Amino acid sequence: MKVIRKKPSSIDTKAKQRAIWIVGHYMTLTLGALYVLYAFKHNLGIYHRRSWKTLFLLAKRNVYSVTWKNSTWRQYLISWLPSLCYQGSLLGVFMSHGVTEYQKWINTSPSFYDLLSSENFQVILLAGLWVVSRRSSFKLFPLMIVSYLHITKKNAVKDTEISEITMKNAKLLHLMAYSELIVILTLLVNTFIFKEAIAGFVLLFTIAIFWLRVNFSPYTQATLLRLLMAVDKKIPQKNKEKWNVIKSFIFNKMKEREKALNSARAAT
Repeated sequence: MKVIRKKPSSIDTKAKQRAIWIVGHYMTLTLGALYVLYAFKHNLGIYHRRSWKTLFLLAKRNVYSVTWKNSTWRQYLISWLPSLCYQGSLLGVFMSHGVTEYQKWINTSPSFYDLLSSENFQVILLAGLWVVSRRSSFKLFPLMIVSYLHITKKNAVKDTEISEITMKNAKLLHLMAYSELIVILTLLVNTFIFKEAIAGFVLLFTIAIFWLRVNFSPYTQATLLRLLMAVDKKIPQKNKEKWNVIKSFIFNKMKEREKALNSARAAT
């Protein structure tokens, strides 16, 4: 009796990867939006739950934590929903960007430099950092914007970098860069007021990843250059030389990126 074995189809594999990619982005966008709505509603009622003394850190507030002992099973399950939405949104990042990185390097052996210079890998690093740190809706905004841009361009090639695939969405890309700066500012505040035990470490790692964005991400470079140009006239004359060095550094990085892209297109 002859046994006929079905050969594995590369088409089926790509279809599965595409499904994981799409589901991951939808998870990031929808679950992230649900968490942002919860955080917004929660913050609206903060003044009713706290006195002015606790708001200005003049008194210690009493924290009421929902446990299975002091609540019904429904209340206990509902109390877990925000955390599940937040972590589920980050899980979507690992799924979608993991597929992207796998497809990009499947036929090559990337170096450590290649991985760090990849915007998708930088997003994975940020998502991993957000998993172990304090929850914040600000941290989800950049990830949600990326997912929205990819979902609206589902037919685009998935091994393309974030900035290359979304050059026409300049406003959203600038908003994404601004939100990343806001995340750094919130982490800085949390570090100074000791709001989180590992806030200092998270801040350092976030700055390190943002430095990679400054070196390799066109939209981050363009946004920073816009910010520098906006306050250019307010810089004292004695500090103009150092200020121009910073602007020249970012501008040169943009030119290097553009030159590398043109060379890659010419090679193909």
